[in-house]
Amino acid sequence: MKKTDSKKSEFLRAIKTLSNLLVFFIAGTILLYKCSSGTGDSLKPAVAKDAQPRKGIVYIYDSKHKVGSDGFDRYLRNSKGKLKRTGPTTWLYHKKLYTLTALGTDFKHHVANAYLIGFSPFETGKLWVPMQTLASRLKYKTDKNQFKGMVDVWQTSKQAYYWLRGDCEDHAVLLADWLIEMGYDARVVLGKYKKNGHAWVVLFYGQKTYIIEATNKRNRRTYPLANKLPNYKPAFMFNRDFFWKNTGTVLTTIYDDSKWEKVSSFKESSRVRQGNSV
Repeated sequence: MKKTDSKKSEFLRAIKTLSNLLVFFIAGTILLYKCSSGTGDSLKPAVAKDAQPRKGIVYIYDSKHKVGSDGFDRYLRNSKGKLKRTGPTTWLYHKKLYTLTALGTDFKHHVANAYLIGFSPFETGKLWVPMQTLASRLKYKTDKNQFKGMVDVWQTSKQAYYWLRGDCEDHAVLLADWLIEMGYDARVVLGKYKKNGHAWVVLFYGQKTYIIEATNKRNRRTYPLANKLPNYKPAFMFNRDFFWKNTGTVLTTIYDDSKWEKVSSFKESSRVRQGNSV
């Protein structure tokens, strides 16, 4: 009798395990279908309308010239509407660099500032919470593996938070935008770490400058000083409103001296914001 009961229990456990696997399989299939059923040129489904890059005007410093944010993408397309360049692109006016654009998940080029859309997942008064949230929530994944073989695709802060995966600039954009929303002076920095292209966050706080490695998955509540990390080699820096160019050496560990030239500003077009809902 005991042997029969034991076999019956094993049989029921096996059925339960198979049932759970079936549920996970169905859920995964549905998620995969949703992630691959975008419309038009879109590389991934939209999280929400307010998760898209901001639209606005780029004003070039030391000139009266201004450019609508939609104009960059049009310039990079041929007569058939196909993109001539998909990677991040720097822009010059009278041989002077003034901004950078990158391909978004809508398969269009947007200026760097536009990816910081004013998003914070939830309110917190603790400086270390955003970094720990990213460490536990976001998985590092290259664009090539995530976006149908594309080499470099940027996500907005909200897209990165809800899609749960991204590379260095996606982590940096989300972290910087969240810190800005909390009232801190945080910026995304583009350059190299040692010899490889990279993006990270610089934080100006209490008359000191800190580097935050947004892709760091270790839990920590303190951030290192920028002058202690010479392997980070900055070229450009931006927040929601401004774009800076490093006119000095990339070997610098200083992010707030006169070598950092503010070359343009970004003014968002008026729009109806839809909150943080999905």
